Amino acid sequence: MTTKELAAYLHYSHDEIDQEALQAAIDAGEANLKNLIGTDVIDFDEEGPAKDLLKNWCRYYLNNAIEYFTANFKQEISALQFKVASEDPGNA
Repeated sequence: MTTKELAAYLHYSHDEIDQEALQAAIDAGEANLKNLIGTDVIDFDEEGPAKDLLKNWCRYYLNNAIEYFTANFKQEISALQFKVASEDPGNA
């Protein structure tokens, strides 16, 4: 996911965009979600559940509410874990 895509998702105006902060959120989110899902093989560039989770993780992170993310997205995280495991059982 790019910083431009994240800024659009968050409805940031051009003046509100801090590229470094958005990239830091994306990088931290990718690492966190890979850990939660239990694999390094997640495509965050393709539209789908992984990218949606990353967008929301970044939203929570940038709003200083990351402690609520896992509980609020438990169902989506479990579904992605199952999807990843079923696509490549040796990787999960």
